[in-house]
Amino acid sequence: MHGVQIENVIKFRDFLVFCVAPNNTSDILIYDTGKELDVAKWKLAYVLDEHTQQVSGIDWNETTNQIVSCGHDKNVIVYTYEGKKWRPNLVVVRNQDRAALCVVWNKAGTMFGLGSGNKRVFLAYYETKNNWWMAVSYKPHKSSVVALSFHPTQELVASVSTDKKIVIASSYVPDMDPTPSETVKRYRQLIDK
Repeated sequence: MHGVQIENVIKFRDFLVFCVAPNNTSDILIYDTGKELDVAKWKLAYVLDEHTQQVSGIDWNETTNQIVSCGHDKNVIVYTYEGKKWRPNLVVVRNQDRAALCVVWNKAGTMFGLGSGNKRVFLAYYETKNNWWMAVSYKPHKSSVVALSFHPTQELVASVSTDKKIVIASSYVPDMDPTPSETVKRYRQLIDK
């Protein structure tokens, strides 16, 4: 990794594994650190190369041990660790006609948020009956969405855009849970006023 410029994303998992998307590449590199602080002793364990253009976002969920990534190729991929291999699963994202810019898991790993260059926020969840990740979207901004964060209760998501606005919205998806929580109901009452 000597001399590699890293602008995108860095993630540690228990300081045993280091995940990085080096600048201007379509690869995600996963290193086994052996808990060594000396980078020269790290070993390249995996190369995830399903993206065709620059990777712009990556997040590793420690609860499910899954990685989600997005890139300028407009694709979103969820990697699941099975049998000493990372299995990729392309996410169905409709109305995604610009680069995917940022991605973040909720704490439970049941949903992730995606920010896009087309001013949309996507909330993706796993549909077990169809065996795929499905995304719903809303358009709260007038410019590219560059950062997302879930509330610790996982019921709200904040989005940040280059339009200089932060929007807090409900992350409730009726397909996942037919009954919204009390927090979501109260939040909707505040918004409706």
